[in-house]
Amino acid sequence: MFLAASEKLLHLNLSFEQILVISGLLLGMLALWVYLRQARGMRLVWQQMQQQYDQHNEVLVAQQQRLQESAVQLKAILNNLSHAYCLLSPQKNILTFNTLAYEYAQELFGQRLREGAPVAPMIPEEVQPVFEQLFQKALLGERHILDQSLKIKYAGRVWYQFQVNPVYDMYGQIYAVSVGMVDITTRKRAEERVRRQNKELAQKNIQLEHSQQTLQKAKQRVEQIYALTANISGDLKAQIREVLEASTEAIGFEQGVIYQLQSEHLILFEHVSRVTIAADWLANTNMLEGIPLAQSIEAACCRDHLPLAIDHVSLTEYAHTLNHLEGGVEAYLGIPLIVQDRLFGVLSFFNSEPLPQRIVQTDVDFIIILGQWVSAALTRHTNEQTLRQQKAVIEQQKEQLERQLRVLDKNHQTLKTAQAQLIETEKLATIGQLSAGIAHDINTPLGAIQASVENMRDSVQQTIRKLPLLLKALDEKYQKLFFALVAQALQQGRPRTSAEERQQRRQLKALLESYQLESADSLADTLTDIGLVEDWEQYIALLLHPSRWLVVEMAYHLTTLQRDSAHIQHATEKAAVIVHSLKRFTHPADDAEAVPVDLADSLETVLVLFANYTKKGLDIVRRFDAVPHIWGYPDELTQVWSNLIHNALQAMNYQGTIKIQLQMHSLQEVVVAIRDSGQGIAPELIPKIFEPFFTTKKIGEGSGLGLHTVKKIVEKHQGRIDVQSEQGFGTVFMIYLPIHQPATQTTEST
Repeated sequence: MFLAASEKLLHLNLSFEQILVISGLLLGMLALWVYLRQARGMRLVWQQMQQQYDQHNEVLVAQQQRLQESAVQLKAILNNLSHAYCLLSPQKNILTFNTLAYEYAQELFGQRLREGAPVAPMIPEEVQPVFEQLFQKALLGERHILDQSLKIKYAGRVWYQFQVNPVYDMYGQIYAVSVGMVDITTRKRAEERVRRQNKELAQKNIQLEHSQQTLQKAKQRVEQIYALTANISGDLKAQIREVLEASTEAIGFEQGVIYQLQSEHLILFEHVSRVTIAADWLANTNMLEGIPLAQSIEAACCRDHLPLAIDHVSLTEYAHTLNHLEGGVEAYLGIPLIVQDRLFGVLSFFNSEPLPQRIVQTDVDFIIILGQWVSAALTRHTNEQTLRQQKAVIEQQKEQLERQLRVLDKNHQTLKTAQAQLIETEKLATIGQLSAGIAHDINTPLGAIQASVENMRDSVQQTIRKLPLLLKALDEKYQKLFFALVAQALQQGRPRTSAEERQQRRQLKALLESYQLESADSLADTLTDIGLVEDWEQYIALLLHPSRWLVVEMAYHLTTLQRDSAHIQHATEKAAVIVHSLKRFTHPADDAEAVPVDLADSLETVLVLFANYTKKGLDIVRRFDAVPHIWGYPDELTQVWSNLIHNALQAMNYQGTIKIQLQMHSLQEVVVAIRDSGQGIAPELIPKIFEPFFTTKKIGEGSGLGLHTVKKIVEKHQGRIDVQSEQGFGTVFMIYLPIHQPATQTTEST
């Protein structure tokens, strides 16, 4: 603005003086403008400062209000403390305190606490040195707890616990020291009582240890006495004396006596004394001859079978009954002794002077137990004597029985040998009856083997003679086709029925005729015998070859070799089964221990021997379920099945039906049922069939031991055998055998 005015002045035709005047006015106006502008800025600054002051003052007022509220809250918190609390400045002036501190100061020291007042005049002289030391340590940052007793005029000596801790400001500087004070007088007095009680308890523990030692000694004596009574054998008197000595010492009596009751007199059995007695004391008394029971103090024990305890015998009715004891008797303790439910005598203890302590129930309990121990020892000794006598008698009887047993064993061996001979005779008779059928069954496979061998010999000769000619006539292609034909024929191992062969022959003949081959009928028969039943078309080229008849002949001879080999193997296996079954039947193994037995296999072994009868009107029906193996003796079970099946055959006159069934009877038992279609057994004979030497057969046909042997073998297997029979409809024998391994048997199979 001023520059623009200056430019305008330059365009005016003014004098220099006018310009100076005008410039001065302009400068004055400029200065006035600057001043006014600065005054306005200062006013704005002042206004801002005034606003900041007002805001700061409001914050300060609010903080002061909060500080007052915090002080009130702190005062309330301090007043709610369970102990006295006082906050001191580093100069030991009171900054604040709670109501309980005010009351303590007034009650204990007669002082009134005031904020800002020094605390030193209010502290008792006896506490000031300790307080000064703790205060200085608190100013150094240490915390301390001190239990201090104070002597109060009206309350005597009381205990307080002082807690002196430093107090830090927000900058971590110590600005005050807090002092807490808790009345612990009750606790200290309780601790004092506990100390006194502990001292008394320690004294009682010493007394208890002494009592325990005494009890341990008594226990050891009791254990010693029990051991003595438990081990009494041999010299009874000497060992009873040891028991008396130990028990007399244990209960603190001078003398111990055991009387034995005989004819209403008490006879001295044993006596011990812990005091010196005259050497002729026993001789001068009637103790050895016996004291009449009615005149003794022991009469009450014997009459009531109860213990008797007397502290002062001289003051009782029994005073005159103990004159026979040297020195007299003042204390007595007795218990009756019962041996084998009879009164044996009395165990008595005597003392010539009154005991230091009265007889108490524990003494009575001890003598009751002691009486039981002594009675048990005497009973055991009596039983041992009786046992020795009985043992001597038993030994004599044992010798007699052993002599008789040797005679019986000899007779048993003789009988067993005779029985074995009879069983072997019956087995041989069975084999004799089966021998013709077995020989026929063996001759049949042998004949088949002989015929197959002759066929194989002829086929080998023809093959050796003509096979080179065939190979010469066929080139490599036709040779491969020839050997493929033979290989396929050899693989056709499934047996064919006559109907299947006829159908295949017709189909093959029609195929050959369709190719206009001569002698198609003969060619089809030979190819069918070879076994070529499928895929004929792939071999037509070979059959159209000029040497087709040589091809067919060689294929026939080669397949015949395999077919006859299979026949020989089958016949050999059949003969081996028959021979094996016959061997097992005639030469049983020594079944010393039970082994797992397959019952189906065991039954089949026997049935092989009877197979020839199936061609002469006998029908054997099997129904074998899958059952687990049982533990048993295989050869003995074979004898069971053989006897039962042979009996069934004889009952049916070797014609009819035998049904053999194998199945589970329960989870732990299997049953084998053998049923025949014979005439049955008369009801009155069924109870006798298992008796030895009982038979309904003709003389010479049976020994009567077959079923008896069967039953003994079944019982050896811990099984059972049942029989059901109805005349005219047949008989069924049911053998029940357990699956589990049987225990060791004492009964031998006969």
